Amino acid sequence: MSDQRPKRDTMSIKEATGCNRWGILAILGIIIVISIMVTQNDAASAKASGSLTTAKPSCDTAKATELIRKLKAEGIIYKIDVPAGLYPRVYVTEAWQALPMDQKRAVDGVLYCWGSGGGVKDIIVKYYDYRTEKKIALGGRGGLSLQ
Repeated sequence: MSDQRPKRDTMSIKEATGCNRWGILAILGIIIVISIMVTQNDAASAKASGSLTTAKPSCDTAKATELIRKLKAEGIIYKIDVPAGLYPRVYVTEAWQALPMDQKRAVDGVLYCWGSGGGVKDIIVKYYDYRTEKKIALGGRGGLSLQ
């Protein structure tokens, strides 16, 4: 009896491409390294420009701005300060303090939307009594908490 292997109907990778397994792994490794370098360069340039294109607004800042105008006109919000590089400081009146908690949370949601640019960046909204300037609450993505 002869010691012959049966013929296969398929070709090996080496026969099909002219490369062995190590050559293919080397090519895949080079492709992975190049894609990582390109991804890091894109992320670095987005960070340097101050914008990340993957973030999408989760709320309408134009509507939030209009609602804030109404809250000021109704005397619920006295004023809003946004010091350079800091989070919004909202000075509220007794009318805000008299609101039920669910309505305070709704106001906080509007202010968070406005201050975060549509929910694109994470911020903290600080609430102060407009007369005493004492901090009375913190708000933001995690919700509203009274001090």
